[in-house]
Amino acid sequence: MPPKAEAAAAAATAAPPAEAAAAVTEVEVEAEVEMAMPAALEPKVMAPFDTPAGDVPRRVQIERKKRLYASQDIGELLQAEGVNTFLHQPSGLELSYFDDREYDSRTFDEWTLPEALEQGVRCKVAVYPERGVPTWEAGLLVGGDAQAHHFTVQLSGGGGVVTVPRVDVCFDAEDPFQFVRRRVSSDQTGPLEHNSSHRSHVNSGSPQIPVSCLSSR
Repeated sequence: MPPKAEAAAAAATAAPPAEAAAAVTEVEVEAEVEMAMPAALEPKVMAPFDTPAGDVPRRVQIERKKRLYASQDIGELLQAEGVNTFLHQPSGLELSYFDDREYDSRTFDEWTLPEALEQGVRCKVAVYPERGVPTWEAGLLVGGDAQAHHFTVQLSGGGGVVTVPRVDVCFDAEDPFQFVRRRVSSDQTGPLEHNSSHRSHVNSGSPQIPVSCLSSR
């Protein structure tokens, strides 16, 4: 786990920013319950549904995480890790080729629940320029391809509709620090697999010198 992202995630879980914590009150939460996303698309929290007296209510914890996640900038988090993820890896393959689905907090079907899509599944999508690193644009999930594990997103501000692999979309309900770890893992795995493949190709294509010849020299 990248140390900077790990530290940020730990700090966020242990002690939410004062302004975010202070902004969420039980009265305010009760007013937002009807506007909340389906339970399957809300941030995960380690808290019982019936919270013991004196503990922070589960709903308050969920709302705090929502606001914490919304305050993060994916591009800035990646820059803090020193990651410049371009469209293609040195191998010529897209970043999604090296994606590790073990980082998924929800299944494809959970993200694309009809009732969730009706309410609006908000997300940030990597939009790649011709040159340079991608920007992260806001959008709404409108569908996807389960077999290809691709998601179709309507970009905000009339940006059109794009279909992207999972590694290029960060849902507002998922942990952005975990998502950054996912991108970092893919970014680091690509060159490693490329170098390994290159070495295998060189070794298999090189003429083999008999051991007897080496020992006689």
